[in-house]
Amino acid sequence: MRVEATEGAIVSDVFARYVQPGQSLSSLSTYLKQLNIPTPTNKKRWSNATLRRILTNPVYTGVVYAGRGRVQPAKRRRSALVPVGQRMTTSMPTSKDQWIVVGHIPALVTQQSFEQVQAKLTTNQQFARRNNRAHTYLLRALVSCGCCHLACSGQTRRGYSYYACVGKAHPSRSGREEKCRNRLIPMKQLDAVVWADLSDLLTHPEAICQALQRAQNGEWLPQELQARCEGQRKARVRLSHQIDRLTEAYLERIVTLEEYRRRRRELEERAEAIEVQMRQLEATIDREAGTDDACSRH
Repeated sequence: MRVEATEGAIVSDVFARYVQPGQSLSSLSTYLKQLNIPTPTNKKRWSNATLRRILTNPVYTGVVYAGRGRVQPAKRRRSALVPVGQRMTTSMPTSKDQWIVVGHIPALVTQQSFEQVQAKLTTNQQFARRNNRAHTYLLRALVSCGCCHLACSGQTRRGYSYYACVGKAHPSRSGREEKCRNRLIPMKQLDAVVWADLSDLLTHPEAICQALQRAQNGEWLPQELQARCEGQRKARVRLSHQIDRLTEAYLERIVTLEEYRRRRRELEERAEAIEVQMRQLEATIDREAGTDDACSRH
């Protein structure tokens, strides 16, 4: 192993700057952007999460560990307005006694400097706004911005509480250069509407049975799965019509027997491929339903 000079200098500078008074992850992000230094994935803006992963990685002290985290399904809710995609996973840290030493490499920072950074990260995290429990928000982390589709967090200003889009935060946190222009959402009014709707649902439980019936009929499938199902059904119908038209053309002696066999074999192979895709899609839908049932039981 050897140190890549340019990237090693950036890492050392990040550690040295963060321990200075007044420095934060957001200020580090701004500093690196001003220097036009791209992220490890070649993006222009460094996110707080990327910087935190660097500052908490003990490999820069010269020791390589395995087993520092375990992958599991993400529990944190994503914005309901974000397009549906693959299931999100996250890496949860393990306790230090579970780490396995793999080997030693050239160090970029001293152990003392690394520990100072960890202490500052812990202190800043304790006093972060998201860890403030002075105010209660009924819909904490359950509201999505209709403008930029990001999640909203609770804020209290001058005695008034709101739900504010994350897009209004520093770009290092929101991941967007332009701030969201949507207005703050008054907490009391929105909480009242949602609470009234929830109370009505609980006093009329038959609505739950109707909703479950719609879900079993596929109406509640994620948009992506619904679109894929519809696309596969249409493709299957089109192929069936093409086979029928080809057969009619053969019977009317428009195509020869050899041409008919060749083209029909191609269409049947395509139809078989679609059937395989449909079975895979149905298995995915069954897994989704099984996960939803498990969640409802919990």
